[in-house]
Amino acid sequence: MIEALQQLGLSKAEADAYVYVLDVGVAPARDVATHIGQTRTNTYAILARLTEQGLLVEDESVKVRRYSAADPSTVKQLILDRQRQLYVLSRSVDAITPALVSRYRLGLKKPGVLYLEGLDGLKASLEDMARANTEILLWGSSTVPENPPAYEMLQRAAIKRKARGIPTRMLLEQNARTWPHIHDFAKRGFTVRTSPNEPIEAEIAIYGDTVCMTSYAPYLIVTVLTNETIARTYRIIFEEAWRHAQIVED
Repeated sequence: MIEALQQLGLSKAEADAYVYVLDVGVAPARDVATHIGQTRTNTYAILARLTEQGLLVEDESVKVRRYSAADPSTVKQLILDRQRQLYVLSRSVDAITPALVSRYRLGLKKPGVLYLEGLDGLKASLEDMARANTEILLWGSSTVPENPPAYEMLQRAAIKRKARGIPTRMLLEQNARTWPHIHDFAKRGFTVRTSPNEPIEAEIAIYGDTVCMTSYAPYLIVTVLTNETIARTYRIIFEEAWRHAQIVED
């Protein structure tokens, strides 16, 4: 019985106290303390927890408080409460598992390809950029504004990188020169140039040995490719495009 009660979440001392009171019918705290081998202070705390859970009933009408067992069917309520707690815990684990997996895989820094999805995936990739602590070369996407939550996350990440002194060079489409917020990029630590090439829908970021490609619409998907040779190749292509691009004045 003691082991079964422990499986429901009671400590060994709580289970011992409950079974003792159940056996004797009514008992003061001092008798319970003697039986379970606990100090009077610890015993009062144990009895209070058992009372809160509905397993014991406290009689305060007498000078010396006494405790009696509630209807044992209350134990079933413990099972139901435990089931609800496990359900909530399971939902919480399901919610954070994708983010944990993303951070774990990015942290390995092994050559290969990693696919991330949703805002959690984007957040993990942005944090990885910051941890790399090296210049970021970026082909900006023309579809970012179509995903407001992602756009806001990108702005916050850029401000944090600027605060850490991580520079970002960004290439945008030629029409970006007419964007009303084009000069706001400088405030976030970006050096911006525009290219006459066709606008790109997916965003490409190069940092360290990593190439990160992000599609914001219709679904948010991040592809992280870690390979020294490929990253170096993309960097050469970016630098050539940068050399021919137009400077955007602050």
